[in-house]
Amino acid sequence: MKRSGLLLGLVSGVLALTSFACDDGVSTGSVRRGGYVPAAGEQVDHDPNDVDDGDGDPGNPNATTPPPAPGDPAGQGGEFTVGLSSTTPAVDLGASATIDVSITGKPGFTGEVDLSATGLPAGVTAAFAPAKVTVGAGAVTSKLTLTTAYTAIPSAPNASTPIQIVAKSAGGQATANANFKVNPRLTLTIPMNVDALRQAGVGTQFKSEWGAAFGATPTQLRTQEGNGIVVVVRNADSTAHIIHSGGAFPHGDTGRAIQPLDVEKLADGTTRTRTLSPTAASPINVSGYPHEGANGPSVSFRIGVAVAP
Repeated sequence: MKRSGLLLGLVSGVLALTSFACDDGVSTGSVRRGGYVPAAGEQVDHDPNDVDDGDGDPGNPNATTPPPAPGDPAGQGGEFTVGLSSTTPAVDLGASATIDVSITGKPGFTGEVDLSATGLPAGVTAAFAPAKVTVGAGAVTSKLTLTTAYTAIPSAPNASTPIQIVAKSAGGQATANANFKVNPRLTLTIPMNVDALRQAGVGTQFKSEWGAAFGATPTQLRTQEGNGIVVVVRNADSTAHIIHSGGAFPHGDTGRAIQPLDVEKLADGTTRTRTLSPTAASPINVSGYPHEGANGPSVSFRIGVAVAP
């Protein structure tokens, strides 16, 4: 039976009309994208003929390609040197990465050194732990965590942003150069104890437990045309689950549930991906929820992707 419906929603101030469907074996029509949203209070049953229809994901090589190394890593100063454990950090949307920043005093130098980062693209923040170090004999290390918001625009293919790590003392400073990349990739996480979030007799409820960007107050993602955002689904629950959705976010394979504390896999054991590639004329708005059990729509997620201006 082919079930279909319409959802009229407001996504980041933009009115979006999204079609939904889940093919249970018999086709009575077609829709462009989305996931089936039942009526309020409907008890959802699923035919055993529900099948995965999206193993042929086109992917996006830019999702995992590292940025080029900087031509001049520098790091030299009059009183001390700065070194980085990585000069090519790359971070997925909504994720963080940590690199080591080492400061080594030159002979005779002792003092406090403040650390900062400059040149970060919009939506990326830097945090040092600690942000001030005391340098004496030998090297001192600080942890630099770079965090990318879902609202950040991914780096275009073959592009990156030059950033500088600045170490500054009362008498001078040293800088180390790196090339930073925002990967067009994100992880959608099935919430822990998702069954406890289900509400009997309640229709579609978008839950922020999937991630703040995908729940009650959604965040529209943006990327360049031709630089699709690759989505990986991770199951944070202690029970196996299947994603119920359709169209641009194909339904999960009912014969291969996502195991607890693991990512969704293909038959060959590799990670399954879904690539959302909007065009200027056709932004993408999709939703879904755990396939199994009654009233699954009350634990729904939604993702909207548009072409960056």
